[in-house]
Amino acid sequence: MKKIALYLFLSVILLSCEKEHMGDCFTSTGSKTSEYRPSGDFQIIELDDRIDLDIIWDSIPSIKVEAGSGIIDNIITEIKDGQLSIRNENKCNFVRSYKKRMKVTVTGNSFNEITYRGSGEVNCLNTLRPATLKVDCWESSGDLNLDFESTESFLKIHTGPTVITAKGKTNNSILYIGGAGQIRAEGLIAQNGYIVNAHTGIIYSRTINKLEVHLESNGDVYSYGVPNELSITKTGKGNYIQLYR
Repeated sequence: MKKIALYLFLSVILLSCEKEHMGDCFTSTGSKTSEYRPSGDFQIIELDDRIDLDIIWDSIPSIKVEAGSGIIDNIITEIKDGQLSIRNENKCNFVRSYKKRMKVTVTGNSFNEITYRGSGEVNCLNTLRPATLKVDCWESSGDLNLDFESTESFLKIHTGPTVITAKGKTNNSILYIGGAGQIRAEGLIAQNGYIVNAHTGIIYSRTINKLEVHLESNGDVYSYGVPNELSITKTGKGNYIQLYR
């Protein structure tokens, strides 16, 4: 009976691995190692899978990968058509220990978009300074901790329970939630704000001049400070809550 169970277990593993990655199913994570990858200018960072990302705003672009020696080769960092794609192409991940987290550190000053589909943690190690910053989260579940100064910014959680925490300054801020996550932007001082809560998530903001809020579902919007001009459109059950601090 034990032999049958072992045979079935191994069969599941082999079937779940694509032919070209068959050996990957029997490769351990290995000891932690790091390597620098070829880099260049890119405008978009796309992050998938359970990979942590550290971002540094600097004039010299670079890419550093930290992972187990047995899996680092399949942590992909590919620049194509102005987009840096970061993903884990290791297979049979369910049989491998990931106590040693995979991390990519990126430096540069030409990017202005982040597309996030992962479950790793994103951190800014200094203040990003793009003229425009766009962040789009799709089916994601990790945390993004952003520090930036920009003319305009777009922080959007389309799907998933991601939490975006933002601090810094921006002239025009657009915040959108279509999922169950949170946007914690009370540390981001915006001169003007446009907010749409279209699901059950929660948005926290801080706006100085003009603030326009659309409550389209059950999620609430919390506003720190008192904007000079306020417009609220409510078509759902969510509420606008004013916090006087």
